[in-house]
Amino acid sequence: MIGITLPFVFFWEPYSTSRQASRERLLGEYEFEKQKKMIDSDKVILLSRAESFKKQIENLNSKLIPRAEKRMHLVHNVAPRDMETLQDHLDTMESFPDLKMKLLDLRMDYELDVTNLEKYISNKDNK
Repeated sequence: MIGITLPFVFFWEPYSTSRQASRERLLGEYEFEKQKKMIDSDKVILLSRAESFKKQIENLNSKLIPRAEKRMHLVHNVAPRDMETLQDHLDTMESFPDLKMKLLDLRMDYELDVTNLEKYISNKDNK
């Protein structure tokens, strides 16, 4: 008696491998689309934030800082007579550097957002 071992082929095995490959491909496509949508939403958010920062910077430069400078000169020329005038002088002198710091902070945030936008734009150009 001679024994031969033959491999038993399951008819459903190629079908299941094909289905698994299709499932992995669909999962990959889903992840790719998800990442594309996240990048697009990040770009929109960064763009709107950058525009908002730009408007705030323009408002500070064109309106608030000139008004604060003018008020500072006016208060500086007024002779302090009582506590209220001294407090007004103090508030005016403290608010001007605060506005300048606010301008610098806004400028820094604006530059960071523009830098992050440039990353997305440069990645798009490289593809």
